[in-house]
Amino acid sequence: ISKVKWLMGSHFITIDSTRIDVDRFMLRSGDQKIDIDGVFSQNETDTLSVNISKVNLDGFSTFVKSLGYNINGNLNGNIKLIKQDIFHTIATDLSIQQIKINQYDIPNIYLKSVTKNKSTVEYQLSTPHNKLISALFDYSTKKLNASVKIKDVDLQPLTPIMSVIGTNCGGYADIDVDIDNMKRPLNINGRVEIKDFGTTISFTGVHYKINGNVTIKDNVYTLNSGMVTDPDGISAPFTASLNGGDRYAKVRYKIGVKPNALLCLNTTLENNALFYGNIHATGALEVVGHGNNVTMTIAASAVNNSKFYMPLSDKSTISEADFITFVKHDTLDKYTPRDLINIKRKERRASNALFTLDITARVSSDTEVQLVIDPTLGDIIKARGNGELTMHIVPARDIFSIVGGYEITDGNYLFTLPNFKLLNKYFTIKPGSTINWTGNPLSANLNVTAVYKTKTSLAPLLGSLPQYSRRVDVNCNLSLSGQLLKPDITLGITVPDADPETSGLITTALNTEEAVSKQIFWLLFSNSFYADASQAGTNVTVGMMGTAGAVTGIEFLSNQISNWISTDKFNLGFNYRPRSEMSSDEVELNFSAPLFKNRLILEAEGNYDFKNNNAYTTQNVKALSGNFYVTYILDKAGNIRAKAFTRQINTFDENQGLQESGVGVYYKEDFNKINELGAKYRKNRELNRYIRQQKDSLKSANPQKSDK
Repeated sequence: ISKVKWLMGSHFITIDSTRIDVDRFMLRSGDQKIDIDGVFSQNETDTLSVNISKVNLDGFSTFVKSLGYNINGNLNGNIKLIKQDIFHTIATDLSIQQIKINQYDIPNIYLKSVTKNKSTVEYQLSTPHNKLISALFDYSTKKLNASVKIKDVDLQPLTPIMSVIGTNCGGYADIDVDIDNMKRPLNINGRVEIKDFGTTISFTGVHYKINGNVTIKDNVYTLNSGMVTDPDGISAPFTASLNGGDRYAKVRYKIGVKPNALLCLNTTLENNALFYGNIHATGALEVVGHGNNVTMTIAASAVNNSKFYMPLSDKSTISEADFITFVKHDTLDKYTPRDLINIKRKERRASNALFTLDITARVSSDTEVQLVIDPTLGDIIKARGNGELTMHIVPARDIFSIVGGYEITDGNYLFTLPNFKLLNKYFTIKPGSTINWTGNPLSANLNVTAVYKTKTSLAPLLGSLPQYSRRVDVNCNLSLSGQLLKPDITLGITVPDADPETSGLITTALNTEEAVSKQIFWLLFSNSFYADASQAGTNVTVGMMGTAGAVTGIEFLSNQISNWISTDKFNLGFNYRPRSEMSSDEVELNFSAPLFKNRLILEAEGNYDFKNNNAYTTQNVKALSGNFYVTYILDKAGNIRAKAFTRQINTFDENQGLQESGVGVYYKEDFNKINELGAKYRKNRELNRYIRQQKDSLKSANPQKSDK
């Protein structure tokens, strides 16, 4: 039995239609003993006795191993089958010691019986200090009446049967229920007090604790005023119901949570290759299940500076995510026939299990979304914006779909040029860029414009006139449209502070796609325009080629270090540009940090020109220059902002290189049609009303906490 050898022997065993006569039947395995002796018949003087000594339950618990349980313990005592009048009764005096259920220690348990009359026996299950269950069974009517009163039941052993939803169960419960079989084969009434029951939701990675009182009436379990608490101590109203039916064979349950800034996702790339992050949400969550089929529905808005990451790789599938585990059995030789049956049962149960997750998420500008293209190089799109996304996920069927749109209000992209891994540049994503999904997460439609901002001289492009020698702001524009993984790319170059005359000259110099592409590449590669050797009046030499390689290597190293140093609380970047034919040595330092829950944004850009190239040094420009911006967001949507700044003037006139300062308040709203403004207003009003209702519901569910 379970790979343990038992020896069996008996003087004789006689079985006929009226009696069973057993004379000293014995089972032995080391210290384990089972002795059966006596007569089972219609004669009231006959008794069949079973004596048990030091029998380990592990060998006899294979029927629960398929449910995920391993039970250990030593069984001692005796069982007697006795003829009482016209009924046979069972008398017990058993004890189970040194009990472990899945390595959890359980107190010693005693099962004893007391004969009340010829047909009724009382059975008592107890520990050394408490009576747990008292049951009366009438053998004449087959009626059962039992009372279960257990304090501080350890809930850790629930982990296996919770495996479809969560892991790491814990906490305690006080049970006070009555069990009978009057109305149905098994009927339960009473109450259960749940105290800090905790479990980690497998798919979301969040560990919750639940407290509340469960009422039970005719196998229907109801929890109406519970509270669920996340690891940050934030609580939300929690309701649950379970219907066990007549025999608990087809259990159906429903769970509801109304979170208010509750932690709803706390995963990493190792937990889930599809998406991960840290998300607090306000809204509603519902779990409905029967058997192994579970559906989780979430409708919520992300709040509290949540972060959401989506790796963009067509190699990963939902079945490869760590919340689903496929076990491969290399060899069957080491398994007994009973083990093989249990393995088949587990595989059949796993194949029948169906977990479905439906998420409707409203994302606002205080949530950071990251599309991870290559995490090793920091090739990531980071964005904040507004949108509504609907996700449908069925892991067992490898289904993962997204429908909805996302409009970017602020973002950046560390772009790595294909086939040039050392060439990476920070692009700023323009507000109003959009990403739309219609199903496949990797087939999103892009309408994104990103800008790489650099400072360089216009002399290689326009000639060696003095006004073009100084470095000015130059934007490399990258427009992405079409599918996410195979976008159509449009390139462009603009000089923001150029006057009309200079803009016309730039347009003339960049009058073909080939010219734009060549200059874009050169700007990304060396932070300098490419000087056409045929252009008259240029002082550029082939020495720029050597400088370009140094610039690229230094900027790659600077970007990597900046990426490593920057955290969720601030971004720090620096760059060194070595001296070239067109410029002096320069050092740049950039810093930005959101404060006060991302309401106050500080941005600083500093530049120091060593002025060690006399041929291209402008005497009236200071060596140290920079820009400083302070922005305060006045509303939750981020549309109303106050801004103060001081910045360098880069116009091509007598003010070039001087500083200007200003302060102002502005309002921004994006729309395509006038009626969209009304629709947005109504949506925001409905959301604010819903949030207020959730807060009021939370206060009414936990008045003591709200009073504090």
